[in-house]
Amino acid sequence: MGGFVPGSLTDAELRHQLLHRIEQRSGGRIRGVDISVRGGKVVLSGRVNSYYLLSLALAAVRETVNPTDLELQVEVDGVKMPGRK
Repeated sequence: MGGFVPGSLTDAELRHQLLHRIEQRSGGRIRGVDISVRGGKVVLSGRVNSYYLLSLALAAVRETVNPTDLELQVEVDGVKMPGRK
């Protein structure tokens, strides 16, 4: 569970690492999400089929990213999550 060291990864490298962690954590069950990273700020977006899959994705991302650097833009079964812009 290595933490993110600011400046140690490019935005593209961080995005790749987070997508890989989501895939590992979910056993490949999460396919409807994407990650964008800009200046170390992470946006998790897309759609998942259940709150359980959302929790798996969040757990994977939080292993690496400080929660204050994370914006959540994910829908669960068509319901917009609080905080979605």
